[in-house]
Amino acid sequence: MEAKKMDVRRKTVFGVFVVAIAAMMILSSMQVSSEKWNTPLTRNVEKLPVKVVKVGKSIATANDGNVLVSAGSEYDDVMPGITTDDKGNIVVTWTQQQGILAAEIAYAYSSDNGQTWTSFATQTGELLTHSDISWQDCPTYTGLYGVYLDETNMHMGFYTIGDVTDPTTFEAMYWTEEIDAPVYACVSDNTYLEGQYYNTHGPACMYVYHFVYGEYDIPACPAQMIADLQNGSGEITFDGQTHLVTAPADNPDMAGVNMDVHYAWDYFNETLEKYQIVWKKIIPVEGDTDSTDIEYTPYQKYIDYGIDPAISKSGDNVVIVYMNNDNIYGDWDIKCAYSNDDGATWSISTVVEEHPVNEMHPDVYIAGNNVYVVYVSNGNLYLVESKDGGATWGEPTQINDNDGSVVAEPGCVDVSAAGIVWEDNRNGNIDVYYASLPAPRLEVAISGGFGITVHVSNTGTMAAENVQITVEITGGLVLMGKSAETTVTLNPGDSVDVKLLPIGIGKITVTANAGGVTAKATGFLLGPMVLGLK
Repeated sequence: MEAKKMDVRRKTVFGVFVVAIAAMMILSSMQVSSEKWNTPLTRNVEKLPVKVVKVGKSIATANDGNVLVSAGSEYDDVMPGITTDDKGNIVVTWTQQQGILAAEIAYAYSSDNGQTWTSFATQTGELLTHSDISWQDCPTYTGLYGVYLDETNMHMGFYTIGDVTDPTTFEAMYWTEEIDAPVYACVSDNTYLEGQYYNTHGPACMYVYHFVYGEYDIPACPAQMIADLQNGSGEITFDGQTHLVTAPADNPDMAGVNMDVHYAWDYFNETLEKYQIVWKKIIPVEGDTDSTDIEYTPYQKYIDYGIDPAISKSGDNVVIVYMNNDNIYGDWDIKCAYSNDDGATWSISTVVEEHPVNEMHPDVYIAGNNVYVVYVSNGNLYLVESKDGGATWGEPTQINDNDGSVVAEPGCVDVSAAGIVWEDNRNGNIDVYYASLPAPRLEVAISGGFGITVHVSNTGTMAAENVQITVEITGGLVLMGKSAETTVTLNPGDSVDVKLLPIGIGKITVTANAGGVTAKATGFLLGPMVLGLK
């Protein structure tokens, strides 16, 4: 589920947080200091006492395209998120809304491609909301990593799950510094970042809360957190509003790959009396503290007018979908901002517009040039596909098999390679339902040894036709065998190995691309042997 102010440089908080702030009065509702703040402050992270209980198990009926995920829950289950782990389990999380002042983190897994689900929920007695989940495969942590908000005690938090099938491996932590008015938390797969000073390393997520410190007063302030899970510390930079005005922030989302993370959110421009879509990108550069700072990053802009954005990235292709009502009818359509150069340039297309009908609350997943957008209209969930990176779009297909049962609200749907999850009220209360994504799903792995092997597999539900696979070596002294290329068709479950036998010496980087899905690995080339490739 991956987004600005006089050039006063950052103020640093060591220990658990490193906070970057600049200062200047931007909005009438904000107070921003003009003095430099270099005082180190200490923050602590603590474990949240939590018990996890089994909620239920659901089994799909024959030919059932929609499968109940949150079986056994008597409460409203909202804001679902989906990912997969390294064992092939599909993992879904959501907020179990037990009452006005009570909510818990809930999650479920399926080991059989979404046909059966086993679900769990925490028991804390607190108001834990905005649970989101990701799979992180990075230098400092590999595993399931989630985020949440504790609205009872005003804390930001995160959790890890060592084995999704074993609830005793669920561990929740919270940052002990109290915050004011927490409103959002989100995370995405493989969002590893280095911190400003390269002494903090880990998965990044986004929180939105009312930032108040000294003279600083920024309602719904967007903030990037890097959690150093190895060292029990973290680093947070927040948007002090010196480059773009982006707060109060609403409906954030993020996406990316390790060391290249993108954010999108909307904010209401009081001067224009319109909502604008904000985009920011973080690519850390050692020695350049601005590069990892969500406020000072050189990659940021307003994309378009609209609300409720969702963002996805594959290779250099980035797409942002959002609601836009800039038409003579005033109803909501779905627009797409797409880039094929990692956000350097953008174009806008219309995903769907049917007047005077509202198309609302989109989410998006991209793999190579194939883009999949889901949205809600008239109580139904629709899927529409682009095969050219978001430039043109096909016809929508209805996903829910119970007409009019989809709940339309922000965060009601999530889509990834693992499938589609959404809020559904066909049983009276709000449940989470699942459907597979009718699409190929390419996965690329690189291994070394005697030469290089690139393993490409299709774990999706549709054939991947005419997939171009390229392998290229950069760096080192490569005398021969520097690249390879082939084109294949992979049916669901099929795989292929592309082998390369280089001769040379030195540190090398291997880049493999299959239909727009990219993997990279570095190692040492010694003759035909490729050592330490990872």
